[in-house]
Amino acid sequence: MAVQRKILIALTCAGLALSLLPVAVAGGAESRAEPVRTVDVAITRRGFTLSSDTIRLGWVTFRVVNKDPNFGHDFAILSNGRTTWVGKTKPLAPRQRAAIRVRFVKPGRYHYISTLHDQIELGYAGYFVVAR
Repeated sequence: MAVQRKILIALTCAGLALSLLPVAVAGGAESRAEPVRTVDVAITRRGFTLSSDTIRLGWVTFRVVNKDPNFGHDFAILSNGRTTWVGKTKPLAPRQRAAIRVRFVKPGRYHYISTLHDQIELGYAGYFVVAR
């Protein structure tokens, strides 16, 4: 009985760890290895600033830093149809950093927002374009 309990705990922990991985696929199935591009995202008192507003299809790592000295924020990307999350950071305290890795397989306009409180109304939203 003790062995079964240990196995159950180990499997539960492994499942939880896998569910927390910040990797998402936007719009399709996996394919062979591709280069990973990087987009830097700064969150300030005035909103988001991305190092690029046009991204090519494939894997993209979003490196996010909260430069707002007073408030926490997160960074969430919505699917091309704006109905599901493609990727999302945890809430970031001032000066905290996080990264999310997303694979884009469909071109289009992808919106990003901060999901905390009423931050969308305060300008914490925007979009980027994924092109071929």
